[in-house]
Amino acid sequence: MTNREAFREQVRESNDIVEVVGEAVALRPAGPGRFTGLCPFHNETAPSFHVNAERGFFHCFGCKESGDVFGFLMKREGLSFVEALHQLARRAGIPIPETDPKQFSRDEKLRAANRKALDFYQRALRGEAGFRARAYLKERGLGESTVTEYGLGFAPDRWDDLTTALGKSGIDRATLVEAGLAREGKRGGHHDFFRNRLIVPIFDSQGRAAGFAGRSLDGSEPKYINSPDSPIYRKRSVLYGLHQARSAIRRERSAILFEGYFDCLSAWQAGIAGAVAVCGTALTPDHAKLLSAQTRDIVLAFDADPGGRRATFASLPILLEAQLRVRVAPLSGGRDPDDVIREDGADAFREEIRKAPAFVDFLVKEARQPTRSGGGRAAAVREVLEIIAHAPNRLDREEWLTEAAPSLGFSLESAWQEMARLRDRPSGRRTRNESARPPADPAPAPPRPSPTPAERDLIRWADAKPGEVAKLLLEAEPGELEGFSTSSILLDLKQAADGGGSRIADRLQELAAETSDRQRLLIEIQMDPVGLNTAKQSPRECLEALRVLRLRRKLPALRAATRGGGEEALAALAELQRISEEIDRMQRDPSSPGRG
Repeated sequence: MTNREAFREQVRESNDIVEVVGEAVALRPAGPGRFTGLCPFHNETAPSFHVNAERGFFHCFGCKESGDVFGFLMKREGLSFVEALHQLARRAGIPIPETDPKQFSRDEKLRAANRKALDFYQRALRGEAGFRARAYLKERGLGESTVTEYGLGFAPDRWDDLTTALGKSGIDRATLVEAGLAREGKRGGHHDFFRNRLIVPIFDSQGRAAGFAGRSLDGSEPKYINSPDSPIYRKRSVLYGLHQARSAIRRERSAILFEGYFDCLSAWQAGIAGAVAVCGTALTPDHAKLLSAQTRDIVLAFDADPGGRRATFASLPILLEAQLRVRVAPLSGGRDPDDVIREDGADAFREEIRKAPAFVDFLVKEARQPTRSGGGRAAAVREVLEIIAHAPNRLDREEWLTEAAPSLGFSLESAWQEMARLRDRPSGRRTRNESARPPADPAPAPPRPSPTPAERDLIRWADAKPGEVAKLLLEAEPGELEGFSTSSILLDLKQAADGGGSRIADRLQELAAETSDRQRLLIEIQMDPVGLNTAKQSPRECLEALRVLRLRRKLPALRAATRGGGEEALAALAELQRISEEIDRMQRDPSSPGRG
């Protein structure tokens, strides 16, 4: 076992999955070492979420999410595996080794530069040079508690104040450039990236300053500049305010998605929880994934100007593809949320959020604006259909289309036809959003067959008696294990059987720690409340049942072939007879090895 693997296992063993999950889910005992509760990944009223303390896994029989303690944190917090590993290590008080010294050192240098830069900007805001920035914040109605909570700062209007200050504290120029805090001049030397701007720090999921946004204070353009992407900051996968809003989002079971930083700040100050915003970029699938890890209900509260409307229409397909339930707050008077909160008060904005219609109602209302010409209305209708088409669930599409079609002047049948025509357009005619995604309604994949009882019990036996199952799997030909829903798992265990029972036991643990479809299937099998039927089926009988089933699956094609003519029909008849006799023999004497 490598040092990295040993560290991972130490962290896993030091974090009781029941305790970790119990911090987010109210768990109740459901048997020895088993607990159940309401799934945090989808809305439900009857608990289908299970935790197995002995095996260290969770599984939801409703939405099929499953995994170990790392997987739970990754899904719940929207973390990468390394982030989840390090967070659990800190939770258990385990020192984090420098498993990759170069990468670790680089990332820590960038974070150290950002920490020192944040301190510098915050001191500058409080100092003499920050007078104009403080006046601007007061003009925007932001109090000291909001400024402190969100760590706002100020970049002085001087050429290299930050670069010089951080250089004296040991941060080298190359790190400053990579972190997006400084730039190299055309004639040599370095200068600060942010100058004479209000600084809005952007924190990652663990509350560390990952990047910054700078707002102009003198009316110069662009109004905002943002840190470039770096190894510790990617705009497409960070939501502003999520670190502050996460607990409120979970408590309220919904989030409010804004366009701007000041919308979040004003909402928080007004006591409106669950506010997040994109960071200087359009909404991306990564943002939607972050949101779906926290809640299923989103209220879009973008600006009410034409730009906000375009952003709303561009964001809806992405949110629907993430299977989020979306409402849209149509703010009055062409204002942005910050204006509404400051001018009309927090209660008025809360009412806007409370009354926010489902996205379909919003789209229909937009499409039926009386100012639209006939051609404009037709284009708006097509836009509505295109957005609905992005929902991955056909039942959702049918419900929304049934609701929207009469109001849009379509019959339900013609609406379906038009939506299908739009999906089938050549890729060159698609919009930018469409070209970045797969077709909205591809031919549905055949449903994955459920594992047979023999498959389930053979895998359980591999866990209960790995040595005995290892010997059986070594007897089996690979073809005898193919064609089943668990074939990938069984073939993997057969390969591990060369190392004996201990290797099979280890491999089961490794498979269960994967993030894959077969991990979910394996955990579902292991956590099924129906246990092994030892009185009726031994490990060998499980394997023989799979051999019989595989032979039976050949019979329909052979019977069809015998209805032809000539030598092919005779050959099919002979093979049909042979397989039928083999099945009869195996069922009479399942203890003797059979081959098909």
